[in-house]
Amino acid sequence: MVHPRKVDGKLKYVCLFHYGDFAHTLGAKGGRHGAQRDPKEIVQFDPPLTPDDLVPILSTTIAEIRAGKIDQKTVQALVSCSGQFMEALKLSDLDKRLKVLEKKQIELLGSQN
Repeated sequence: MVHPRKVDGKLKYVCLFHYGDFAHTLGAKGGRHGAQRDPKEIVQFDPPLTPDDLVPILSTTIAEIRAGKIDQKTVQALVSCSGQFMEALKLSDLDKRLKVLEKKQIELLGSQN
């Protein structure tokens, strides 16, 4: 938003966010809620290795979101990481299947000769 303000005695149109220490004030008001979390409250999990390992992590996270214990940035990071993890698992599974099929094809071609 652009607002008319007197800067150096002249009327100028400036962004309210960048005028004075407004950005610092807003950051101080809204930026401290994540820093107030007690690390002891965070539920610890082993790193997920299968999609089934994600179920307790995501269900606990959903409960924490509903209770207001997790901020939006943390939720977004977890959702993004979970999605990337699932894609990596899919690719890994497809690669394993492809290697098995290639091995069988080589065996079949070798037995025909």
